[in-house]
Amino acid sequence: MGADTKHLLSLNGAAIFILLLSAAMYTSDHRSYGNALQERDKTRRMTSDKVGQLQSTVSSLQAQVVAWLAHTGRHRYTDLSRNELYKRPWKVEDVALMRHDAAAKSNARIAGLGPGNRQVEGHETEARTPVELSDEALLHWESTLLKKRQRAVSHTAPVTGVVTIIPGRDPPPAADEVLEDFSHQHAVLAYTKEAFVSTPLSIMTDAYAPAASGHAAKKRSCDDDFGNGLVQRWRDTKEEWCQPKGSATREVDGTGKAGASSLQCYFLEQSEHGGDGDNLCVLENMSIDLAPFSDEVLTKKVMTEYKASQHNDQAYVHFAKGTVQAQCQLDNAKYTEKKFPGWNGDWLWGGLDATPDHHQRLHCDMWEDRTTLFVERDTFANMYHDTEDFVNAYLALAILEIAVKDVQIILSDLYPWGPFESIWQQGFGAVNPALTAWDMKDTYGTKRVCFKKGIIGIYGPASPFCIMATDTGCVNSPLMRSYSDFIIRGMALQRYTYPVQRKASKVVVINWMARRSSVKWPERSFCDDHYFKCTFFEHLKQRSLSRVVKNDDQVVAALRILAEEQKVEGKSLFFMDADYNVLPFEMQMRYNLMTDVMIGPHGAGLTHQMFLPDRARLIELFIDGSSGNRHFHNMARWRGRVGDMYQGVEMDNPVPIKKVEELVLGAV
Repeated sequence: MGADTKHLLSLNGAAIFILLLSAAMYTSDHRSYGNALQERDKTRRMTSDKVGQLQSTVSSLQAQVVAWLAHTGRHRYTDLSRNELYKRPWKVEDVALMRHDAAAKSNARIAGLGPGNRQVEGHETEARTPVELSDEALLHWESTLLKKRQRAVSHTAPVTGVVTIIPGRDPPPAADEVLEDFSHQHAVLAYTKEAFVSTPLSIMTDAYAPAASGHAAKKRSCDDDFGNGLVQRWRDTKEEWCQPKGSATREVDGTGKAGASSLQCYFLEQSEHGGDGDNLCVLENMSIDLAPFSDEVLTKKVMTEYKASQHNDQAYVHFAKGTVQAQCQLDNAKYTEKKFPGWNGDWLWGGLDATPDHHQRLHCDMWEDRTTLFVERDTFANMYHDTEDFVNAYLALAILEIAVKDVQIILSDLYPWGPFESIWQQGFGAVNPALTAWDMKDTYGTKRVCFKKGIIGIYGPASPFCIMATDTGCVNSPLMRSYSDFIIRGMALQRYTYPVQRKASKVVVINWMARRSSVKWPERSFCDDHYFKCTFFEHLKQRSLSRVVKNDDQVVAALRILAEEQKVEGKSLFFMDADYNVLPFEMQMRYNLMTDVMIGPHGAGLTHQMFLPDRARLIELFIDGSSGNRHFHNMARWRGRVGDMYQGVEMDNPVPIKKVEELVLGAV
């Protein structure tokens, strides 16, 4: 705004005058007040009641403009003559500067601007009739002023700026302070680093209460489907599918031959999951030929098909028979193709060659003694679908009663790290760093590696939380709650969580989980010079998303103003608008831990509710026909958000701002 437009006017003394100026706003070319009066043949007389209502509206503007001024540091204005006040083509940005000021000079300049007067040449006044505005003009004035005022305010605070401290909240405990779980419901958050890496994940899960039941699925309890009961039920399915033959131990005399192998599988039919069942298998003394990951022709073919399918074909190497070798006798009654869903089949059906001849021991170029969990990710940059693999890895280690320090994870797909590397490295790889397929190639080369114990992980869509077509009746899943705390503790963010705070906060944080077409395709953002070469994705530009709130900027502005104006039951509000697409994942997690009310349209970003405080509310906006998706309803229930702590609301798009405000205030 130019210096000639910066002028201070009092709202208290000039409410009606602002209405006069605002009438001009409703004309598209911002014509002067005088020209606007020529529309009088389309108007009706404004009643005193309407004047009173708009006076109140204008008065409420004051607090917002004060906040805006504080943000922008605009404390000085250039005086305009009374003539200029009427003659200039006023715009709403100018009106946004009008607020009360105690300076006597400013008050004197606006003294003559009451109802029944208007300014003319020579600084004179003349009587005139009250302003006449049509209903259309009044509605347009209200909406235009609101939108422009919101834009002025919202532009003063960075949309993706980093918020590390919430004003009015106590700072978190010091980094070296011994933490205590004051809630007595989040044991993992109070773990020391040593306890975190050395405690089997089965014990971590056991520390959380059994799942409560709303209704039992297929006559099973909720704990059997989503809690410690599920872990035990899966553990109890253990069977030997390939019996060891020959020597029970590997040769250590320099012959480079493996000893007898075994294949133990945990095959389970989960409630409300499709397919024949889901599998977790453990191979002991298995030999894997890793040469395919160094085969540039093969890996390029995989990536070419990924590109040609528009990313529907996943970036998986499909193994030839014999890539995985084991010296054992298969039980063909148990070992059937249908029991290996998804990429599990590449490893243990298409790729496995088992021989019972103990005279033909397996060849090993080198041994890997660490227990290794192989995972092929469902994708690499979608919070919901990546969480399938995070939860499955956690579940697998809980079933097998393994601690973090005793396992190494290898991501054997051809995807890059993507935005969630910190979960793999700081959570699961806190002692033994996780490896991508490229890291595996660099570590082992083209060798045939014998693994003392190799785990073929659970197929991504088999994750217990992947129930999206029906409503769950189960709440407070120990599996989901302990997983959430496991990730928070692994990323060393536990001191920012509410269970370790000694007193409750009086500041309620509202987090708008935006869904915006604001960044490049993740294939462009995370491509590299490894398998996922940038040359495959040069054609991709900015990604266009579905289910985008069409009036996102107005919603943001309205919620920002709401937070600045409202105080509910002695608590103040703080609004965060953070585009998670452009924030580092650790900062996304920090924002989650600060949040009391998360609101946004249906989309993968709502998976972040997994890490919200127990007290937090989630409001899911079902726009563009998305109400049939029950992903986040179910996830909210499993995290303990009962009753109206979760609300799924069908809405038009653009979304009605007043309705959004009502939902937020109701949640607060």
